[in-house]
Amino acid sequence: MKELSSKIGDIPGRSAVYLVLCLVILIIFYFVGLYPYQRSMRSIDDETKRVKSLISKQRALAPLYQEMSKTGGSNVKCKLPVPQVKSLPRGDLDLVSSIFKDIADRNRMQIISITPDIMTVTEGSDNMMVTIHLRGDFLDFRKFLLGAGEVSSLKRMEEIQIIQETGYKDFYLKLILAIG
Repeated sequence: MKELSSKIGDIPGRSAVYLVLCLVILIIFYFVGLYPYQRSMRSIDDETKRVKSLISKQRALAPLYQEMSKTGGSNVKCKLPVPQVKSLPRGDLDLVSSIFKDIADRNRMQIISITPDIMTVTEGSDNMMVTIHLRGDFLDFRKFLLGAGEVSSLKRMEEIQIIQETGYKDFYLKLILAIG
């Protein structure tokens, strides 16, 4: 034991400085080079495990999907009618709210507001945007959409937003109507 401590004490000062310097360089090399590499390898391993899990789930569900796609494609109950788009005369723009109110009443939906966007109704424009706020049940909303699809001046539905509230659902629609 005394021999070991006497040998450590015999290390010249320069050698001790070189030894400490080498240790510092090794520590810096570890934290700059090896540690980030290990972290990236761990994240790659985690990603690989996640992808393997997804693949195994998809393999397990593939027969079910194929069976459902075979049976589901042949049982289409009805096809939605696509009416010819006819422009709504500019003199009848005030009828827009009554048209959609009638559709909502037939389908037990409550109209909160029907707001035509006046900025879209210019002399050169052949479109008018209408924002409709409805309240009701989801199945009734489906029926409302079918009824709205039968409006001859409807060009497209721009946006549908559904917000779940306590006890009811709010539906927001942005529709583009053809005007002439």
